Amino acid sequence: MTSPVAISVIANLDDGYERDDTTGVVAADVELLIADFGTFTTDALIRFQSVDIPAGATILTCTMAVRSIAADADDPELAIHCEDVDDCPAIIESNGNISARARTTAFTAWSATSIGTSVVNTPDFSSALQEVIDRGGWAENQDIGVILDNTSSGGKVLNLEPFDNAGTDEAILNVTYSEGGGGIRNPFGGPMVLRNPLGA
Repeated sequence: MTSPVAISVIANLDDGYERDDTTGVVAADVELLIADFGTFTTDALIRFQSVDIPAGATILTCTMAVRSIAADADDPELAIHCEDVDDCPAIIESNGNISARARTTAFTAWSATSIGTSVVNTPDFSSALQEVIDRGGWAENQDIGVILDNTSSGGKVLNLEPFDNAGTDEAILNVTYSEGGGGIRNPFGGPMVLRNPLGA
């Protein structure tokens, strides 16, 4: 069985960015920057709550729908990881709260210019999400963090719409997956019990 999942950012501490200077982490802001400004760079974290993917699932596709909020800041040059943790915590506005988080070994590079200010999909990063779902402590309806690490050294800037902006195009995680073992899923939760009507 193949199942789709689409989850939006729902809180202001679910997305933010960290500057590598003394400013540190910025979460409650109208910008979400992944950039090389010359004097400092920024990386970002986007957290999706209650991700409805069961343990043992096989990730088939995984992208984010995002929108640049500025035509002069629409040049992604970054690596897409997931946070390598069972249940991603909310952002705290303190130095190191994003940069110190563990990254998945798997990642997907995103390099483009002038993507515009309409909603676009990131490249697929199924392998990074699969690494989290395969963790022994992953359970359905825990939280996933997607980390966008700047890889530019040439002044590229991407400014995405965050939850705190006045718009409605905060990031959406779009995933399709198949469940391991090909079993039957109980729509009410918990294990599915099949009873033989003949009593055997």
